[in-house]
Amino acid sequence: MTHPLWPLQTEPWKHQLCGVDFARDKPATMIAAGMGVGKSAIASALTMLWGCRRVLIICPPSVRAVWRRELARHIGPTMRAIILDRGSISQRTEIAHLALRDPSPVAIVINVEGSWREPFAQWVLDRKWDCIIYDEAHGIKANGSQCSE
Repeated sequence: MTHPLWPLQTEPWKHQLCGVDFARDKPATMIAAGMGVGKSAIASALTMLWGCRRVLIICPPSVRAVWRRELARHIGPTMRAIILDRGSISQRTEIAHLALRDPSPVAIVINVEGSWREPFAQWVLDRKWDCIIYDEAHGIKANGSQCSE
């Protein structure tokens, strides 16, 4: 099936098409849906529809590797996934910096705690991103969480 709102290799579910239709013309949105319903496919479809070349994905450590698989499954080799899961935050910042020097589309994936640590936090702020995805954002709502402050 081909659908103008679905630029991915995978077949969409009806609610995924509704999610893309809901979010596609908004400057920011939240897709609040349960586990296993295809939120990463919706996010991937939106990045493709918007022509994103620089995507930042912030997520819990347990989800970082999932993004490599999901981007490969839904988008294919069109977008590289750079998973920042090893080394110091300075080393991860350098890996991300080098990845953005290549003009091909790239998704930089980092865990929540790494995203706000220096020098990565300032490096992120100094870049123009086509799309920022905050996966599992409900985790920042806890009172006292460093991520919620």
